[in-house]
Parts: sequence; C-alpha cells; structure tokens
Amino acid sequence: MKDVQERSQSMAAYANSHAEPDPETSARLRERLQGAMTAHGHRRGRARAWLQGVLVTTAVFAALAGIAWRVGWIGGTPGTEHRGVIATDADAQELVLGGARVRLSAHTLVRVGDSGGGAELELVDGEVELPAASSLPVRTGAYVVVPVGARFTVRRTPAVPLVTVHEGHVVLRGPDLPDDGVTLAPPLP
Repeated sequence: MKDVQERSQSMAAYANSHAEPDPETSARLRERLQGAMTAHGHRRGRARAWLQGVLVTTAVFAALAGIAWRVGWIGGTPGTEHRGVIATDADAQELVLGGARVRLSAHTLVRVGDSGGGAELELVDGEVELPAASSLPVRTGAYVVVPVGARFTVRRTPAVPLVTVHEGHVVLRGPDLPDDGVTLAPPLP
C-alpha cells in the first residue's frame, strides 16, 4: 500500500510542476501551432500543384509524341532507313524504305535488307502498300514484284502473291512465268 501512496504523490508532484500555462503563454503556443499548420498546408498545396504540373506536362508531351509518331516525324522521317525484321500488331504502320513511305497492314511481317541497288523488302506474311514514287521491289517467297512508277499493294498468299495495282504498272516475276515476267496494270474503269 505504501508503494501506491508514493506513486500517487509522485504523480501529483508532476502534475503541479506541469500546470496549465498562463493565458499569454497559451496564446503564443496556439499562434505557433497555427503558423506551423498553415506553413505545412502551404507546402502541401505547393507540392500538390507541382505534382499536377508535372502530370499535365507529361500528358502533353506523350500526346505530342504520339501525334509526331503517327505523322511520321518520329520513327519514319525521310532519310531514316529501317533494316531487319519488322512486325505489326493489330495496327497498321508506315515506315520509310528506299526513300518512299511503305504502309504495312495489321498483322504483317517483313524483312528489310540491302540488295545491290538499295533496299530490299521481303514480305513474309500480311500485306504492304507502296506509293507511286517507289522503285522498291517486293519479294514474296519465289516471286518478285517490280514497280514501274506504280502505286500497288501486295498480299502474301500460299501460292502466287495477290497484287493490286492502283496506278502505273508492275512486273511480276517468278516460277512458271516468262523470264521477263508478267506486266500488271490497274483494272479498266
């Protein structure tokens, strides 16, 4: 019991030494606390504003990069030649080959390399469309489509490639065809 009384007296002495501050001290402490809280709130506000600015800037740059890519300023600028294996997914893609923009349809696989006269395009699967300004031959298996000022589309099939000439004409060379190939033109209107 004596132990409980000693603790009780010790607690009472502590409470008396830490009594309620006078009103002036309380007001000063309250002002300091409010100032600290206000400064903390301003810092949070500035941090939130900074973070929002960073997010908006990132979104704007991502949108501009997407537009630049779609337009061809990124990853398709003239003078940038692609080499190697290129595959498209569910979206079509344009790239620069032989100085001309080549359109690869969705789910297309091509192999781009060098031949003696410049770039060479091998259509492994899918479909490609070349502009009229292109002189780029397209190889599909044993067949080669050589453009002669033509805008055309080539689709890989198990047998002979399906060639659609939009303007100009092309020469199709391959097995079971004459040595100088077969000239294809657009359908008559």
